Amino acid sequence: MINATFAVTMKKLLTVILLVMAGMLTWAQSVQKADQLFQSGEWQAAGEQYAQLLKRQPRSALYLYRYARCQQELGNTAEAIHYFEIAGDKYALRNLFLANLYAEQYRFDEAIQLYEIYLNQIDATHERYESTQQKLTYARKGSKLLNRVADIAVIDSVTLPKSRFLTAYQLTVQSGKIIGRKDLFSYLTERGDRQVMTVRTDSTFSLAMSEKLLNEWSEPRLLPAGVNSEQNENYPFMMSDGITLYFASDRTEGLGGYDIYITRHQIETDTWLAAENLGFPFNSCRNDYMYAVDETRGIGFFATDRHTADDSVRVYSFKIEEPAKLLKNESDDYIRLVAQLKAYRHEATQPAEDSSEIEGGESNDEHFRLVISDGLVYTDWHDFRSIDAKAMYQTWQEGEDNIAEEKHSLELNRRRYAQSSEQEKSVLKGIILTQEKTILTLEHEQKELLKKIRRQELEKIH
Repeated sequence: MINATFAVTMKKLLTVILLVMAGMLTWAQSVQKADQLFQSGEWQAAGEQYAQLLKRQPRSALYLYRYARCQQELGNTAEAIHYFEIAGDKYALRNLFLANLYAEQYRFDEAIQLYEIYLNQIDATHERYESTQQKLTYARKGSKLLNRVADIAVIDSVTLPKSRFLTAYQLTVQSGKIIGRKDLFSYLTERGDRQVMTVRTDSTFSLAMSEKLLNEWSEPRLLPAGVNSEQNENYPFMMSDGITLYFASDRTEGLGGYDIYITRHQIETDTWLAAENLGFPFNSCRNDYMYAVDETRGIGFFATDRHTADDSVRVYSFKIEEPAKLLKNESDDYIRLVAQLKAYRHEATQPAEDSSEIEGGESNDEHFRLVISDGLVYTDWHDFRSIDAKAMYQTWQEGEDNIAEEKHSLELNRRRYAQSSEQEKSVLKGIILTQEKTILTLEHEQKELLKKIRRQELEKIH
């Protein structure tokens, strides 16, 4: 009897041991599979695998770090930041990747701190040292410019292929004429007697000026250093005063790509003031250019390839306000959104018919349905606890309107394509592909903004 009981006990113990060993083997296989997927750059599958591992070990620095990297590669910025932050700084690259994400969100001071930490963790011979130094320089520039963000009132924006972006500049005759020839752009005054042009000098573009004398143009005269640099200058526009010149340059002291600059001619001394960067929101780490002003209507224009798909550009029109307004007494989150052109004041093209309408599209009787979390749904503007979340939701609504307009335009172009000649189809095909990419980009941005709105509200509630 005792032997039988002992045998049963040993059998049960053996079963438990086998189950434990099987579980350990399965766990080891899961860890190995996650590592293989991560190392091969299969970010979606690796992320799913690490999500499962985190259920067992939610405080594992390695799993938190790698899950964050997967989300970063997948474009889930908010989630990546969250998991990098709780992963801690056990892994040096975490500081670099998190700094990059902070910089993308214009959280420059936080990015600077992490870039400096990372640079102290590696030496000057490291393969990432030089590129990290450049990123640190960019973050420092951004931090400085974030202190003077222009509070512009946007009238409209339109996305179109870069080859056709000038069609969005509806300037009156009094504003002169912008002329584009391939990559070279010039500005011709209303009287047609003076032009600022882009010319090739060695391997770069520079700005030059020419005057019309009787029926002939003078030899183009290069503008001096301070206006021209060792890099590229292009996209000139001169105000009617004949003194104020806007242009774009990719000089090294800029934020990256082309930035928009302003300079003024000193007539008495025939000299030019050192060019000044227009700052946020006109400039970004992408390409921003062709700033132009229609003084007759009080409307300005500029182009940017941020928030757009490849080979497309968005042209913004905005109200010219004198003196220019700067953001003051606003939250840091809202200032960062405006600096990125993800939030802004909206200037209606016509006066609102309903006197109850207030700035930002909000009205006393406007209702909606916004799910914050399970069991928490907002249906009125008064439901918001966070001013920043409220402003971001207004921006989200405008984004939904923009997507609807883009989709409507895309549908019209698809119908035109079906009824067009082969020559017209070749043109429409490029436009349609650009619109499709733009819509995907906008939808992704909307998804991320909605996550941030929910998180902001939940933080305020708890």
